[in-house]
Amino acid sequence: MSMALLTKTVYELWYLSSDLIYIIIFPQLLCMLFIKGTNTYGAVAGYISGFFLRIAGGEPYLYLQPLIFYPGYYSDKNGIYNQRFPFKILSMVTSFLANIGVSYLTKYLFESGTLPPKLDVFDAVVARHSEENMDKTILVKNENIKLDELVPVKPRQSITLSSTFTNKEALLDIDSSPEGSGIEDNLQ
Repeated sequence: MSMALLTKTVYELWYLSSDLIYIIIFPQLLCMLFIKGTNTYGAVAGYISGFFLRIAGGEPYLYLQPLIFYPGYYSDKNGIYNQRFPFKILSMVTSFLANIGVSYLTKYLFESGTLPPKLDVFDAVVARHSEENMDKTILVKNENIKLDELVPVKPRQSITLSSTFTNKEALLDIDSSPEGSGIEDNLQ
């Protein structure tokens, strides 16, 4: 909302929004899709590190002066600093690496017992009601659950689109109206 209020044109708002998507959301999407083991703790660390490095590089559209002067910065005629260094790529890569690093670190700390399970506030590493992850193979192997206690899976029937949306009662000769079909009258 602050970006929308501080920018003067729609182009500036679009430009800043695309920057935030590239730096904050894109690394999280890559980690979620392609890197097994990343979790919420890594995502939060990635958000914070990427956002900080992006904002610390300054933004001429919002008249934010840089906190970090990357190599190749210069001041324009209005006294606003511009960066020539590709700090947006650096911010994105830092967000990506922070996500991976913090995810694996927290996973190691929780699984090794260094951190107790009650500190897993995001429920990202340790299952809420057990000391271990609730995996069927672990439960069956430890004889906590027997195979006959597991719910049987029914094989999926082949369903066609036309059979899904066909009113089968309407095709029968039985009267299915709410007033009744007269069957109750015959039973009495």
